[in-house]
Amino acid sequence: MPVPHALAQTDTTVLLLVDTISIEHALANVERLRVEKRDDDLVLSLKILATRFLIDKDLTQMAVESYQEAIELLKASGDSVSQYMTYIDIAMLYITLENYHEAYNLLEEASDYFEKHDSIEAYGMALNFLADAHIAAFDPDQAVLYASKAREIAAPPSLLSHINTTTITALIRNGEPVEGVDKSDTTAMERSPTHTRLIQNYTGLIELNSGYYQMHWGNFALADYYLRHAISSTNDGVILRDALSNLADLHEASGHYQNAFIYLQRYATVNDSLLNAKRQQIINHLRIQMQSYEQQAQIKMLEKEKNVADITNRIEKIGSVSLLIASFIILLSAYFIIRYYQKRMNANQIIREQNEEINKRKITDLENNLKIETMHSMINGQEAERERIAKDLHDSLGGLLSTVKLHFDALQTKDTHITNLKEYRKAYTLLDEACNEVRNISNNMQPDALLSLGVVPAISDLVNRFQSDKAPHIDFQHFDVSNRLEQSTALNIYRIVQELLTNSLKHANASHILIQLDQKEDELMITVEDDGSGYNPNAVDKGMGTGNISSRVNFLKGDLNIHSVTNEGTSTLITIPLES
Repeated sequence: MPVPHALAQTDTTVLLLVDTISIEHALANVERLRVEKRDDDLVLSLKILATRFLIDKDLTQMAVESYQEAIELLKASGDSVSQYMTYIDIAMLYITLENYHEAYNLLEEASDYFEKHDSIEAYGMALNFLADAHIAAFDPDQAVLYASKAREIAAPPSLLSHINTTTITALIRNGEPVEGVDKSDTTAMERSPTHTRLIQNYTGLIELNSGYYQMHWGNFALADYYLRHAISSTNDGVILRDALSNLADLHEASGHYQNAFIYLQRYATVNDSLLNAKRQQIINHLRIQMQSYEQQAQIKMLEKEKNVADITNRIEKIGSVSLLIASFIILLSAYFIIRYYQKRMNANQIIREQNEEINKRKITDLENNLKIETMHSMINGQEAERERIAKDLHDSLGGLLSTVKLHFDALQTKDTHITNLKEYRKAYTLLDEACNEVRNISNNMQPDALLSLGVVPAISDLVNRFQSDKAPHIDFQHFDVSNRLEQSTALNIYRIVQELLTNSLKHANASHILIQLDQKEDELMITVEDDGSGYNPNAVDKGMGTGNISSRVNFLKGDLNIHSVTNEGTSTLITIPLES
């Protein structure tokens, strides 16, 4: 048989040594060669060890690990042909372990390599084993695809042709169409006595192909392992017959003639059973055809009698059917006329209801617009009044208090002993407090920082004015808040925060207050939280402060959410859309 270049690289030394070395000796050789770092000899010893693991102990996973170590050494040495041939060996083991994903990867890499390097039969072998892997994974469509590709390059009487024929025959026997193969082929239509489908015997098929693959290269011990496993893992007569035939040939070639004779006897028994089953199948098929012919003759006779009776009945029924049809047409016409008027009345009713709904929506929109305009006027009026009062406080009362304070200072200059008077010191202290109170009230009414610096500095100034040793700790955080907010929007945001902070300070008895402003693209989120006494938002009447907050949020077309639990604090979240 002609041997392609890639397949000829199989290490014949492995085949000579594997039957003469024990597993203990193989393990010792591997450990010694690892220490001596003799990588070329270590690859050979690892392959021998993998074979011994399978034959002596049936340790498939340990055999896989030995092959994996050999592959890493082959990669390092640059021996690509041996590396990818070892991929095929380890992929067969992965299939028996049901690790199909890893088997796919290795076989696809091997097929790509051999295709690029014109190793035609090795390429076809990798494709065929890919088909076997997909059969094992219950994926017959992919199995047919890869088996058909391998068939295109499989020239008899090669190793690939034999293995590919086994795979395609198994697929066709189980109802899978393979282009270019006649389903009536005697070999393809063979079935076991139990008529078991291949999908339940995939392990036997793969191990049969693996055994023949190893037998072809003279690795008789490993071939015997795979073929015996094929026999024990299947109840499919065709796979069992082929495995027994290969085992008889294997033991004859090895000089074990008694074993060869035993396997040949078992082969003859199974083959006779298959032939008898085939003959019985043909007899049953002919019997069924004869019965079918007789039944068809009876059916034709009955059909003739039935046709005569049908013609008679049709003639009798034509008159009555014609009358029924005429009556049905009249009733149907009346039904459609009534249906038409009902639909027309329903359509008019729907139009009236839609018009009423549209009018209601228009009225609702007008009411909402009126509320917004009223709210806008109220807020503008409040802010105008605040501005007027702030100016009056600052310009009139603030100036007057400053003048009084100057007179007090002049009195201290003229008579230094006056500062010893208790009443004078008390009056001077009250005057300072009055000046500060007027300044605070003026800033609350019309914050200068808001107009000149923006909403963040204004709120920072507001927080600083509330901070004291007796007040709760106030934490103000802001993230990406623009200082270019529209003035009306910035003022309303400031007023909302001011009102929420005032409510927490007056009513919450909190030890900590958190204020956050977070701007994300076209949206601003305001969060005010405290750890105070909390309250039930549904059970508390809305005062002027809460009403002002709600009015301003509605004016800004925002959303207001308050979450409060008694003795657990209050959290207020406000989301305000920003015009881009």
